[in-house]
Amino acid sequence: KELVYEIYQRLSKVAGPLDVSVAFSFDSENLTEKETKEMVRDSQGAMHFLPRRMIECYLVNPQAITEFVVQRDQEQSTLDADLVTAKLIELAGSDKFKIGEWTGDLAEPSWLAKVDAAKLISDCCGQISEYRVTFKKKDDTLALLQRVLSADRAQLAELLKHVEKLVKSLSNAIH
Repeated sequence: KELVYEIYQRLSKVAGPLDVSVAFSFDSENLTEKETKEMVRDSQGAMHFLPRRMIECYLVNPQAITEFVVQRDQEQSTLDADLVTAKLIELAGSDKFKIGEWTGDLAEPSWLAKVDAAKLISDCCGQISEYRVTFKKKDDTLALLQRVLSADRAQLAELLKHVEKLVKSLSNAIH
């Protein structure tokens, strides 16, 4: 929580002299709904949180993960999305990742809202490539997001609505 406030404050100071409207959207990670509401209130509406725990919760896409791994590991030229799907399901049901919302369905919205998707994707990439490929949240999220856009743009509908809402809030603040 303190880190999010620190990032928000630093970015606000940088944008302040520009005299522009600014909104920030963060992963909620392990913040409670009450904590996120308080933070939005304390920021006077400039701070927002993704509808899901983290942006990677929108990126659990076997085809996109397959392409991500194959592009980084020439030994994986025969890897297919079915194998990645099976590995994701296996991992999601394991003690490390299992949460109450898990039903065995990778597309289940309530599960996708809460799973630690960054670690899930990282473990999946590592295991299916015998750890020749790693997924690092900070470095690889954009590349995987681009692959999801190509593989199944509809999977990102909720994220796109969130961004549209942010843009609309900025537009309303200007006028």
